[in-house]
Amino acid sequence: MPLSEAVELTLRMAELLEKLGIPYVLGGSMACGIHGEPRPTQDSDFLIRLSADRVRPLVQALTGDFYVEEAAVREALSRKGSFNVIELKTMRKIDLFQEGGNPLDAAQMRRAVSAAFEEAPDRKLRITSAEDIVLRKLDWYRRGRMVSDRQWRDVLGVLKVSGPRLDLKYIEETARPLGLDELLNRALKESGLGT
Repeated sequence: MPLSEAVELTLRMAELLEKLGIPYVLGGSMACGIHGEPRPTQDSDFLIRLSADRVRPLVQALTGDFYVEEAAVREALSRKGSFNVIELKTMRKIDLFQEGGNPLDAAQMRRAVSAAFEEAPDRKLRITSAEDIVLRKLDWYRRGRMVSDRQWRDVLGVLKVSGPRLDLKYIEETARPLGLDELLNRALKESGLGT
């Protein structure tokens, strides 16, 4: 059975980053779907550790199949922000976030796990741990003024599906200094993991 466009594109990007020696971890809804309840998503989110000497090789490797602006890549590198690339064939977008813009970045890279999509079990890639997905999604939920039902459902989905395997102590200890402890407690209660 052929892979979905989103999964195939995500795997292609992971393989390209590996080939270029650019450390990465898949995050966002794609990683969330591996640890929690899958949901349709239009794009892939990668956290990367891009150095200035890898910008040109990355842009050259993407040119032809993707729309990418080298100036946008360099700007994202300098401000520790993000840039996107668009696959020309499908017009699907991939967001690449430069490590360093959020206190969770180092932990997300360090604690990444090797996993595979259910539809491509033989093609492993580095994905964000379930614990760090919960923390990231809580952070995004808060940054979005706590109105995104989608982000909240993602948090609850990971807690419900991965609950018994989660390192709750790590999540709680990391959430506290980030000011996410109240949201975490609410999510734990709603998912059935809290008191």
